[in-house]
Amino acid sequence: MAVDKIHPEYNVFNQSTINPLIGDSSYLSFTYLTALMADYQGVAQPPVVLNLNQPAQGVTYYEKGAAIDRQFMLALGESNFFKGIAYHINRFFQKNPNYRDWVTSFATVTNNMALVNQWVPWLLQKSFPVVRVVRVDDMTVNLTQSPCAPTLDFTVWSLLNLQVEEFDQNLNVLASYGVNLLGESLTFTLRNKSVYFVRVNGNSTSFCIASYATQADWISLFQTISSNQYTQLSVLAQLFALSMTVHIDSFPLYAFLSTVPPSLTVYTTALQFYSNILNRPLKYSPCIFHFEPQLFIGIAHYILDIVGWSGSSSMSTPRSIASKLAVYLRDPEAIDTAFQIFRSGVIPNDVQQAAYLAAVILNMRNVTNPLSVIALAQISHNQTQCDNVGILLQRFSDMGVLTAGLSAAFQQGTCQPHGILWELVKTYNVSNTVFSGAFASYDSILAISALSYLSALQTQNEITLVEQNILFCFGNKILT
Repeated sequence: MAVDKIHPEYNVFNQSTINPLIGDSSYLSFTYLTALMADYQGVAQPPVVLNLNQPAQGVTYYEKGAAIDRQFMLALGESNFFKGIAYHINRFFQKNPNYRDWVTSFATVTNNMALVNQWVPWLLQKSFPVVRVVRVDDMTVNLTQSPCAPTLDFTVWSLLNLQVEEFDQNLNVLASYGVNLLGESLTFTLRNKSVYFVRVNGNSTSFCIASYATQADWISLFQTISSNQYTQLSVLAQLFALSMTVHIDSFPLYAFLSTVPPSLTVYTTALQFYSNILNRPLKYSPCIFHFEPQLFIGIAHYILDIVGWSGSSSMSTPRSIASKLAVYLRDPEAIDTAFQIFRSGVIPNDVQQAAYLAAVILNMRNVTNPLSVIALAQISHNQTQCDNVGILLQRFSDMGVLTAGLSAAFQQGTCQPHGILWELVKTYNVSNTVFSGAFASYDSILAISALSYLSALQTQNEITLVEQNILFCFGNKILT
């Protein structure tokens, strides 16, 4: 803010910064979206230090803290925000104020002490709200809020000046204004007749995610952002967060990836999110594992057609992600290409995982490289294949390889708790953390069987989330 005031010609709010999570974006957008993705599970610390033993979490402090400050700056207005900063500095010069003093300074200069109770919860509560948008009738919209992380007790955030936009059938903006969602719900009347679509928080000024009640509304949202790559990245991240926290089913994410204009950056980010889910499934919805893989295989091929299997180092990230995922999803063309690279003996770093993964798929028992064991553990879905992982792991005395292989197998959630691999777990008394994702599986029955031993290892909140996820994805049929 200071640089922008002194040197507006620098245009600092629109400068790009490289962020591996979401690609290139302006600083403010980078802060906002990074903060959302850091805390959607509700496991991060609050963005204020409440005691000296609180673990340091830079992303939460700096990204979420900045995003919350930005939200309230926009709600208060820039002038009031600067007045509050000036008052705060003068009031506490050479002193050590706390977070409540900070909030009180802004409430004082605006003569609105209600701001204290509205703002403080943002600094103390984990996660953030999901705002569900329901079109009640032609002229009425209802908004309700709930925590993005479903394991948290219900919490109410104050959403000041939450942006609402009304669109006509050609998706032209008819009106744009703010509403205040101070409680659990709010019902308001539209300002125009014949409104085709109502978009909420489209400018991301509030630290929340909007979730729409109908498939038609999701499609309309995607159409309004078809020419803005950053907004596409933002919506993509939000869709993954919503689908992994049981707020929406798979349709919006699939509709988005099926209709968004092809983009190397957006597609690479989509595969990165998907890959992250496969590697860290605890807390996530098993729905993601039941997605039809052809869509992701098609996206991987689109990327590989552009960047190739070798070449410029600037393309190493999309190449690595696309090649590994295509092989992981058992695409024959990708497996063949990756295996030929493996056989050549000259394996570029950015296709190493794909090459070893292809080797263990085609030559299950005879590959003894430690990387191959870990790769095999990531694709083992039944007892025979899990036994193969155990057979290979028995050849290594290095505990690092053993732990990595076991962790990959159980965090991937694809090896059932029996057979040679399970005996290895008991023999080496591996930490319970290796099972942390065992319930999330391609096999829905395995998801249920995993509950039998996860219940002894995880907290009640995590067990509750497992049950919510399974019911959400499969309904009562799975329980039968």
